[in-house]
Amino acid sequence: MSPAAEVEARRIAALLGVPAAELSYLRSRSASALTRLRLAIACAGMERHQRSFERLARASTLLPTTLAARIAQEHLGPALIAALAPFLPPARAALLGQRLEPAFLAEVAVHLVPNRAGPLLAALPLTLLSTTLQQLLARGEYAAMGAVVEQLPTETVTRLAAEIADPAELLLIAAYVGDKRCLRPVVDSFDDNAILQLLRCATEGAAMSALIELTAVLEAPQQQRLRNLLATLPEPSRRAWVEAASPATASA
Repeated sequence: MSPAAEVEARRIAALLGVPAAELSYLRSRSASALTRLRLAIACAGMERHQRSFERLARASTLLPTTLAARIAQEHLGPALIAALAPFLPPARAALLGQRLEPAFLAEVAVHLVPNRAGPLLAALPLTLLSTTLQQLLARGEYAAMGAVVEQLPTETVTRLAAEIADPAELLLIAAYVGDKRCLRPVVDSFDDNAILQLLRCATEGAAMSALIELTAVLEAPQQQRLRNLLATLPEPSRRAWVEAASPATASA
C-alpha cells in the first residue's frame, strides 16, 4: 500500500471508529479509491443530520460574521463547521472563512467533504485559499488538498499549484485527486524545468505511482512532451521510469 493510501485507510478507520487493523482488506485499493470511499461515508453522515445542519446554518446567518466566526472557533470546532459549511450560502461561508484563524480554517479543510462544498470552494477568494494551502502544506495534509482539486476552478488550481515549490508535494497531492484529467491544464502550465523536477522526483523517491497515474490520463501531446523530457535525464532515471510505468506511458 502506498503512503497516500495508508493515510486514507487510517482516516476511514477513524471515521468509522474502528482499529485500522480491521480494515486491512483495503490494502489493495488505490489512494484515490479510498478517498472516494471516505467521502461517501462522510456524506452519509451529513445526510443523516441534514435537517439539523440546515437549521443551524439558517440561525448562523442572523449573527454578525465576526461573532459567528468567534462562536465557530471557541464553541463549535472544525469538524462541525466543516459539516455545516455546505449548508451555508456560499457568499456567507466565504465571508465567515475570512474571519477564521488560518490554523482553524486549515483544520476545517481537513474535515470538509469537498463534493458537497463545490459552490463554497469556488466562492473563496484566492488569497484565502493560498493561506489555507500554506497551512495544509506545513501540516502535510496532502489528502485534504488533493480531495478539493476537482471542486476548484481550473485557473485557481493552476495558480495554487504554482505556489508549491517542492515537486514531491505536488505529486503527493496529485495522488489524492480522483479524476486526474482535471490536472491536464496544470501540467500545461509547467515549464520544462518544472516537468523535469517532477520526473526526477518520481524516479528518485516514492512518488512514481502518482506521476504514472497522472501521465496515463494526459493528452497525447502532453505525454509526448514528458517522453521527450524524460529522454534528457540520466540513464538510471530513464530505466526506473520504464520499469515502473504502464504501457500507456512507457511503450508509446
